[in-house]
Parts: sequence; structure tokens; C-alpha cells
Amino acid sequence: MKSTDILQLIDKDENTLKTTFEKFKLLPGTLIQPYVKSFLISSDSKVKEIPVSIVAADFTDCIQNNFSGHFIIATDGSKVHYFTSIAGISCIQSFSYRIHPSNSVFTAEVLSICHALDELTVPEKNILIISDN
Repeated sequence: MKSTDILQLIDKDENTLKTTFEKFKLLPGTLIQPYVKSFLISSDSKVKEIPVSIVAADFTDCIQNNFSGHFIIATDGSKVHYFTSIAGISCIQSFSYRIHPSNSVFTAEVLSICHALDELTVPEKNILIISDN
């Protein structure tokens, strides 16, 4: 595969998504940092969990304050022994598929995000993708 083939693939994907990759935004660390600090307390190099109710309240607060107008999609890729899977969910629909076990968990994570952009999005809204990778 030549480098021009890779560029053509990227351009094709860009057209398929009807957007440019410059429009994708990552959550800046300065925005999420106060919320992450409230999720975990560190003491003597040991991490203690905060009650789920507090984590859920802080997470909800973060979404409502910073992403209230966004269409929310959650994605995940996983790998256990001989199984590799992808999944995604939105308020409209969901998907889950088993993919070839030779795929890495990273490939599964990326594929779940790509599939979510393809299947679960609402074109007239900004999108917030929630993923663990």
C-alpha cells in the first residue's frame, strides 16, 4: 500500500462521514480534570473509590453543564480469551457485534467508534462520544 492509497482512504472516509476530521474535538484536560479529581481520592499511593452516587452526580453535572445540546453515544470494545466484540448505544438505537478474535482491543475500540458514527448519529446535532479509550 502506497502513502497515496492511505490518503485516498482517509478522504473517502471523510466524505462518507460527511465531515472533516478537523471538526472532531477532544475533551480538553482542563475541562475534565476537576471531575476526575472528584472521582478518585489518593492517599498513601492507594486509590479509594468514592460512592457511585457521587460519581454519577458529578458525571451528570459535567454532561449537563458542558454538553447539554449534544447527541450522546457510548461505545465500547472488548476482548476476552477467544472473543473480541464491539458495542454502541444512543437514545435511539444500539448495536453489538462479535468481530474476528485476531483483532486487538484497541482495534475493537476504534471500530466501535467508527460504527457508532456510521449508524447512531443524528446529522443536525453535535455529537458527544463517551468511550473508555
